[in-house]
Amino acid sequence: MKRTIALLAGLALVLLSGCGDKLPTDIPDVIGYDGLVAQGWQAYDQASYDSAMVKFEQAIDVDVTRPEAYLGAGWSSIHLSDYWNIGADFFYMAAQNDGGSWPVATGMATITQDVDWTVFECIDPVLSESTMSVIEAYGEIWLDWPTAGDTTIIDNEIIGAFLYGAAPFNADHNDPQSPRYGNIPFKYTYTSDIPNFFGMTSAVNETTQNVNINVDSLVVENGVTVVYLNVPYRTYTVEPIDYRTWIMAENDIKFDYSTYSLPEGATAITRDAMAGFAALQMAKGLSGDMIAGLTAAFGVYNGGDYSFVHTTMNRNNVLGMAAAMTFLQQQFRFTLFTVQTAGFGLDINVADPNFLVELSQTIQEMLYY
Repeated sequence: MKRTIALLAGLALVLLSGCGDKLPTDIPDVIGYDGLVAQGWQAYDQASYDSAMVKFEQAIDVDVTRPEAYLGAGWSSIHLSDYWNIGADFFYMAAQNDGGSWPVATGMATITQDVDWTVFECIDPVLSESTMSVIEAYGEIWLDWPTAGDTTIIDNEIIGAFLYGAAPFNADHNDPQSPRYGNIPFKYTYTSDIPNFFGMTSAVNETTQNVNINVDSLVVENGVTVVYLNVPYRTYTVEPIDYRTWIMAENDIKFDYSTYSLPEGATAITRDAMAGFAALQMAKGLSGDMIAGLTAAFGVYNGGDYSFVHTTMNRNNVLGMAAAMTFLQQQFRFTLFTVQTAGFGLDINVADPNFLVELSQTIQEMLYY
């Protein structure tokens, strides 16, 4: 045995010392990080998403501090449902290694309605900022209004009964007990003081009626975000009277929201990660994170012209994905707001019987524009 080992060792020395310039010259170079990323994108462009994921994950193993491989793995995950649960993590890491942080944040907030309508303002019909001004405006034509200075509290029940009461609607308003506006939904607005506030599709009144509220649109005015709510009223019974109302004083209104803010130093990789994140949420359907996904899409859209070298995607396509997400979640008001933000579907009327058909066609137009 010892002789055999010695013989093998001797042969090895002969081979090593005798090769000289006779070593093979066709040995491939070691593929580094950049090479693996390039191979990953090549496979991605050829729709070989499994192979692409392998290459991107190999590149991540080589260097965990660089963003390109995470971005490729994230985009590959969109096409591989087995990776959907961790797909968002790839996009998070791409953005964090690029600009230092993920641009989209989510949260929950609560707003309480006060007596004088100063937190939530009803805008359709237009009510004044204070309850007393409403009383003064309509007191002469409704016998039950208290006079100025009366200590009786006029809350949303009374205002709701007057504007949307259960009595037969009289368009001529010559019956003091006839509801003023008839079958019209409430519309409310409030201003958010949350920095960079953006994403919100609905709210809920959990106090009185547990009713869901659609968001009509978001408008930035003087640097703050004004939220417009389209609220379906409900019949609320206080024996023996039925009131049509949605929100009452001291009710808590809760909503989920998200914000976006591009960190300083972020490059195109961060926007690519945001676009991919939105695409992933759309691909996941009802299980996707709609609020964060649409906020990422709006972040890309509002950042100006956009294109992604490995797809034909542009900023209108990205916002179309946000519209598709909200449509799937039946947030049709926000869907309309989304498509119209990009200048699409401007002639769509919510009262049209074909509203949803026209809205879905508009989404398709945006996705393939």
